[in-house]
Amino acid sequence: MIGGDMERSTVKFGPSVASEMEKIAEKLREAQAHGETVANRLDELRKELLDLEGEIKESGGRSGAVEVKTSTLESKRKEFAAKVATADKDLKDRKERFDEVQKTATRIEEDLTKFTKALEALKGKRDERKKAVIAATPQQISSRMKELMSRRATLAEELSGLRSKLEAMATQTTFLEERRTEVGSHLTALDGQRKDHEKRIETFQDSLGHLETEIRGLEKTEAQMGKKVKDLQDARDAAYKEKTDREADLDKVTHKIETKEDFLLKMQTELKVQEEQLAEAEHIMKEMAVELQEGRLPSLEELKTTIADCEAAINALGPINLRALEDYDAQQARAVELKDEFKRLEGQREELIHLVDELTDKKKEGLAKIFTSINENFSRVYAELTEGGEAELALENPEKPFEAGLTLKVKPAHKKALRLEALSGGERSLASMALIFAIQEYDPSPFYLLDEIDQNLDAVNAEKVARMIRRNSSTAQFVQISLRKVSLKEADHLVGVTMTPDSLSEVIMRVNLADIEDEKPREVIPA
Repeated sequence: MIGGDMERSTVKFGPSVASEMEKIAEKLREAQAHGETVANRLDELRKELLDLEGEIKESGGRSGAVEVKTSTLESKRKEFAAKVATADKDLKDRKERFDEVQKTATRIEEDLTKFTKALEALKGKRDERKKAVIAATPQQISSRMKELMSRRATLAEELSGLRSKLEAMATQTTFLEERRTEVGSHLTALDGQRKDHEKRIETFQDSLGHLETEIRGLEKTEAQMGKKVKDLQDARDAAYKEKTDREADLDKVTHKIETKEDFLLKMQTELKVQEEQLAEAEHIMKEMAVELQEGRLPSLEELKTTIADCEAAINALGPINLRALEDYDAQQARAVELKDEFKRLEGQREELIHLVDELTDKKKEGLAKIFTSINENFSRVYAELTEGGEAELALENPEKPFEAGLTLKVKPAHKKALRLEALSGGERSLASMALIFAIQEYDPSPFYLLDEIDQNLDAVNAEKVARMIRRNSSTAQFVQISLRKVSLKEADHLVGVTMTPDSLSEVIMRVNLADIEDEKPREVIPA
């Protein structure tokens, strides 16, 4: 086949296939648009169903007479909602399949474009090869033929593969066309179902209109019946009230009758007794031969008046309490019990008074012992602090110490005895500290907090107080707040506190006593 044309492939990619694919794509787009229309219509149907559901619920709550019809409509609504849900699910599946088909069509168009470009490239290579064959020598043609034969075999294989792909694409296109037809038929069926559902909705609306009419009639009937029932209830209440009043009147009349019967029985009994007494008196008079002179008897009117007065007096007394004797006996027994209880409590009171007296005597003895010890300590400590002063504690009421107070009498050195109120500030401080130390020696506490007790003292007396605190710190712990160097130098530990410019307190754990100005003892004022 030198100088001839190479065998051409029978596979063609022309405008016919492209136009067919465009038609399929157009049909798919139409199907998608139709599907969206159906979906919008289904959304409208859902909204109408929700409205119908609300109306059904409202109509169902108005009257119990239409519950059966409402339940029937509710079951139909649920059935219709299930069908709509099924249609939604089917439509969703159709949309997913349509998306897959659209993706496949896009992929086919891309393959067609790629194959068309490959075909054009092959045609260009073929024309170049023709020119090369015409211009080549026999040896070159022979070698070139061998290469072309091998190349032909390769291309034949590629062509076979492309044909297989084309057949697969054609099959897929046929399948897509069938699916499109199926989707169109299904959409037609859905449209028919939609129309059927619209008709049923209209029927439901008509039924709802009839039901509303019936409900209004039932409401009017209910209102009329309610009015009749209210009238009957009022009549019943009036009859019950009248019956209660009649029963109360009957009870009153019965009580009066019983009272009259009791009174009659009493009068009959008294009459019998009087008749017996009269007979006995007549018998005695006969035995004694005494003649009975006939006197004037009261008339019937007088007797009736007397009886009426007696009845009025009885009625004025009120109803008789038949349990009065039982109540009297119970109260009599209660009075005896209360007398016994009063005697018992009186004895206990005397015992408690005796016990209180004994406790008071013991308290007085204990107080006297403690008071004597503290008074001795107070006199000694005050004499030590003031170098010769005298002090004592005095009870305002020694016979009844718990009902009165305590007086401090002090006599500073070289002065007369004075009460605490007449002392100066420093003298009061010394007397107060002497009392604290006296109590500590008798019954020491584990901890003492003293706040600027030396502010009214001069340097000499402040140093005396500080040394005594130092001596007593062996048995108790003292915390003293002071600004005096004579007090600070006797401490075991110093904690300094100052105020910063930011108005904050700052704790200084080490205080240099040399920075504190020495205090020169002033002239000692005799205490």
